[in-house]
Amino acid sequence: MGFLKKLFASEEPKEPTGPKLIEKNGLKYLSNSDDPYNGEWINILPNYTVIENYKKGKMDGKQIEYDNKSKDEDGFTTQVLGRKNRICTETDYKNGKKDGKEITRDVAGNIIKENVYKKNTLISSTTFNKNGEKKIEKVLEKGKLKTVYKKPKAKAKKNNIKIKWEFPNDHGREPYVDRLNSDSKSYQKKILEKARQSPEYAKAYSNMLIESGLGEYGLFEDDLFLQPKIEKIVKGHVKVFQGIEKKRLNILSKKIIELLKERGEKMPASDIDAFLKHQDIDDIKALCEDMYHNGDINRTSNYRYFILTEEKKKPKPKKTSPPKSEAVDVKAELKKYKEMLDEGLITQEAYDAKMNQLLGL
Repeated sequence: MGFLKKLFASEEPKEPTGPKLIEKNGLKYLSNSDDPYNGEWINILPNYTVIENYKKGKMDGKQIEYDNKSKDEDGFTTQVLGRKNRICTETDYKNGKKDGKEITRDVAGNIIKENVYKKNTLISSTTFNKNGEKKIEKVLEKGKLKTVYKKPKAKAKKNNIKIKWEFPNDHGREPYVDRLNSDSKSYQKKILEKARQSPEYAKAYSNMLIESGLGEYGLFEDDLFLQPKIEKIVKGHVKVFQGIEKKRLNILSKKIIELLKERGEKMPASDIDAFLKHQDIDDIKALCEDMYHNGDINRTSNYRYFILTEEKKKPKPKKTSPPKSEAVDVKAELKKYKEMLDEGLITQEAYDAKMNQLLGL
């Protein structure tokens, strides 16, 4: 039909008069005809209007649902194809079955859902937010819809509380004052922010809660909420401090080693402190002792520190005395060689040479 019809907003929409669309054996007919219906059919309901298209008694083409609550500039509700109507759903049909897209819109006309059908089977479904961004997408796999995309939730922005304050000299007083206001959630955030900014405040507040827990009244509900958070902050401060302290001692140790190597002499902690301009003799003493026990430097009995050079580390070679010659009985030797001469075992020349050797001639 495709006609334009206006009704006052105060009146309920009325269905068109004339023949009705009825169903016989799965096909649609006009009540006054025996032939399957072909063409467009408009069905006006209280809240929305449906436009349907038929071919040989079966839906074929688009089925469109319009919102009846939209009004034009004159205050009239525009029905059917009026420009002021908003489409609620738009579905593709083929041979009486859903085949194609089924689009759903919100009251502002934005697409919020898009389904895809094939011969009445849903094969994919996608939902959108009000900005048109895809939220969830599902596709048909092995007879079931499986989620293939899900928009991650945006992380909530933390409202960082910026507090400009100076921690008082009386470290014990401020935590007690703040505790009196800790029943307020906003003040609890301030307490935690103070603890993050000041290790002294965090430690003082932690000690106060420990003492209060041992007292007559114990800890209140607000204290029980804050205590684990304060303890976690304190541990964080300790960890940071330990890291800074380790780095400081490593740098100071290298300076001490460089100084002892450069000077090449045994130095007390006071001299090391003076040369390095450290201005903390006790700190130097404690560190030098640690370095000594770790084998990094050496120390004398009167606590003077030094580093052995490579030459000093080498052991001194032991003095070796020449081998002592065994005492020789010259008379016995000469007698022995004389007998050998008389027996003809050696010549006169050999005897004379040996005799000269023995007598040192």
